[in-house]
Amino acid sequence: MDTVKTGKKLYVYVSEETGKRFTELARRYGLTLSQLGNLCIMSGMNSFLRSVSPEEAFTSEKLAEIIRALGITDEDIRSTLAKKE
Repeated sequence: MDTVKTGKKLYVYVSEETGKRFTELARRYGLTLSQLGNLCIMSGMNSFLRSVSPEEAFTSEKLAEIIRALGITDEDIRSTLAKKE
């Protein structure tokens, strides 16, 4: 996995315990600390966003992909909406 050198650089301080855990996990999964940090930041940020503002958590395209994967059809959606009216 190549390290990306573009984007916004963040500097963070973590406790010694967290730092050790990061180092162990990065070694276990063959990642750099920056790569693991980026994965943790993105997954944490996405989880936070789903909690506080779920309507912003998914793009329309991603939501459509999830709906298709669940096997929900346009007719299923129309039928459900009609019942609510």
